[in-house]
Amino acid sequence: MSGNRRAALAGLVVLAVLTGACRRNDAALLAPGGAPAPWSYVEDAWGGLAAGEPTIAAGTVTLPLLLGVHERKRVDSAICIKKISARVDGSRILVQLNQGICGEGSVTKYEATFPRPAAGTYPVAYDDLLAGHPKIGEVRIP
Repeated sequence: MSGNRRAALAGLVVLAVLTGACRRNDAALLAPGGAPAPWSYVEDAWGGLAAGEPTIAAGTVTLPLLLGVHERKRVDSAICIKKISARVDGSRILVQLNQGICGEGSVTKYEATFPRPAAGTYPVAYDDLLAGHPKIGEVRIP
């Protein structure tokens, strides 16, 4: 196959991926930080999510996240995690994964770091109001 033909074929593949993303009204997937992944996507495409054992420092908490806690129902080869965030929301910790087109800036270390809250036990939930903030774990802050 000639170089021009290979380049044209690669361009068509990229166009198909981008057109599919826009057709699904997910143009935000192309943004550097991606778009919030709904809980249904986390469950179906990434096999669910669970909070691991945190590392607690003087001013921060680093919470490892475990993907693939059950079998996936689908595979999207061009969609990766672009950003992971966590925040304390009252008496709980909310975690969110952003999905986006794979490439530069994709997350390779599944953890979230956030300011250390007051001592106590905090349920950890996925930040998706429509899904009812599913619980993915619990963190105890000494």
